Amino acid sequence: MSPKQSATFKILLLYLLSTALLLAIALPIIYSFQTQALFEEERERLYNARGAIFFALHAAKKENDTALLHENLQSISQTFNLPFALFIGDSLVFSNIAHLDVAAQDPKNSDNLGRITLLNGRAYLFDAWRKKQKRAGNAFVILEGNDLSEEFFWLKIRYFFFSILAMVGIGIVAFFLVRLALRPLQKQIQLLNDFLKDSTHEINTPLSVMMMSIERFNQSELGAKNKKLLHNILIASRTMAHLYDDLIYLNFPGTIPNNATEFDLAELINERLEYFAPHIAQKQLQLTTNTQHMRLSANPHKIAKLLDNLLSNAIKYNEQRGILSLELSGRTCSICNSGAIDTTAQIFERYTRANKDQGGFGIGLALAKQICDEYHIAISVVGDESTTTFRLVFP
Repeated sequence: MSPKQSATFKILLLYLLSTALLLAIALPIIYSFQTQALFEEERERLYNARGAIFFALHAAKKENDTALLHENLQSISQTFNLPFALFIGDSLVFSNIAHLDVAAQDPKNSDNLGRITLLNGRAYLFDAWRKKQKRAGNAFVILEGNDLSEEFFWLKIRYFFFSILAMVGIGIVAFFLVRLALRPLQKQIQLLNDFLKDSTHEINTPLSVMMMSIERFNQSELGAKNKKLLHNILIASRTMAHLYDDLIYLNFPGTIPNNATEFDLAELINERLEYFAPHIAQKQLQLTTNTQHMRLSANPHKIAKLLDNLLSNAIKYNEQRGILSLELSGRTCSICNSGAIDTTAQIFERYTRANKDQGGFGIGLALAKQICDEYHIAISVVGDESTTTFRLVFP
């Protein structure tokens, strides 16, 4: 995943998580109000039907007409679309309840009369003609409402799909907002990369002239002071050459050959130590090596670039007259130097420097990590107050 994609993904993920948290807080509250509204709506329907039933019962008692009562009860059931059962005393006068056996299980005591009761998710209303009188000899009604559990279930399903659609919609909007917000930053990064590429081209010619001139310099005609100055120029030129190689690898990876050959890693290590000999001598470092022969199949140029960056790092952050130890045993290579760096920082990320007191662009260790990932080499760093050790474990 590229840095651009990683930044977009992290910002988008944070946006979606905050949205999901908001929905997780708001939707239960809305669901609670909605279920309460459904319950109140069902309560009002049952109470209205109860009143109509008792009114019809009162009218039938005045007329003493049982047929009229049955007709009125049938009409009430159709009007309210509500099944119910009416008892007078212990006699069942009217019933079109499909779940009368379930409703009959509810205790019909005075405490339960006039209240909405849920049985198996369905709303029921039990009431007597006169609440203060006992059921015996009085009219008693059971009204069966809707299955609220089913309505609550579908309400949950609707909110669930609403949440998914909301997350998808917000995610699409957030994606374009993130891209729009990152566009100025990406433009500046592109300008910086273009500058590095152009600078790399411009550095090549004068650097090549400097290196060639130093190599052809006749040092026999120079005094001790001028030889020292020439030595300093050589070190500075090699430092620039090392930086130039890093920029080439960073900006023009297609120019690096990918052919893999088998070679002796110990010989390559000794070769790179000889290349850095002027730098080691300038800092008066105590160099100790213990390298065993190890055959490796890879691109020698890339492995050399890996070693160069680690050795350059070990020399740059070393102390004056410090130690530099390099060991190759089995499939493990360790480079240890005096001086401590912040090993908790993201030192393998591009443009991150291990020590702010030293110069550099912060690309050396990023390139080292990139090469290790390419060849499945495990790279790690450990340190204490006095030393820092980079360790490579080859597959």
